[in-house]
Amino acid sequence: MAHKKKGHITVSGEWAKHLRNKKKKLFWKGERNAGKELVLNKLNNEYASEESKQ
Repeated sequence: MAHKKKGHITVSGEWAKHLRNKKKKLFWKGERNAGKELVLNKLNNEYASEESKQ
């Protein structure tokens, strides 16, 4: 069971009680990396569009 919350990029799965702390750490690591990747892709797309104009 996955939930997508407003402002989150990645989806968290259902956490078993004994794995909750480890999975929280993995979830937020993935969220930070997805955010960085989203910004890099956006910048690359803008840079490529500027080059094509010149």
